[in-house]
Amino acid sequence: METPLVGVVISAENELPYMEECERVLIGFGIPYEIRVLSLQQAPEHCIEWARTAASRGLHTIVVGSGGASGLASAIASFTHLPVIAVPLPVTSLHGLDSLMSMAQSNLGAPVATMSVGKTGAANAGLFATRLLATKYPHLVESIQGYRTSLHQQLEAKDQALHQDRLRRRSGGAQ
Repeated sequence: METPLVGVVISAENELPYMEECERVLIGFGIPYEIRVLSLQQAPEHCIEWARTAASRGLHTIVVGSGGASGLASAIASFTHLPVIAVPLPVTSLHGLDSLMSMAQSNLGAPVATMSVGKTGAANAGLFATRLLATKYPHLVESIQGYRTSLHQQLEAKDQALHQDRLRRRSGGAQ
């Protein structure tokens, strides 16, 4: 197995369905990663040790998805020099707003890049991690350009389908 370049962290198992979007992106770009369940409340020493040793294990960036008013991303950022990307997850009654506010207000000295709430945020975190890695691994630049071209083509196809549907509706459904 290749040495992971990205660490993906969740704080509870119910967060995994959201962070699978981040995994999907990393897999799509062929980026090796590891995923862990870490908690400052339940196993603080283990969490801190994982963060402290992340760079020496070969990680280049860390993505932290968590729900609630979790300070996990900021805490991990305080124990590593690696870039940390935070993904607020909608697993509480506040639908991720509590997570977003907590992550967006990280303390001085423990910065995190905060994505949007939920699955889109998790996918964007994977894309952001890929862009960070592209500064060191130039082969990823072409892959990112290909991905962007694919998104453009998908949008064009959706636009064309919408246009055709509207023409059909205006002409009374005949076509």
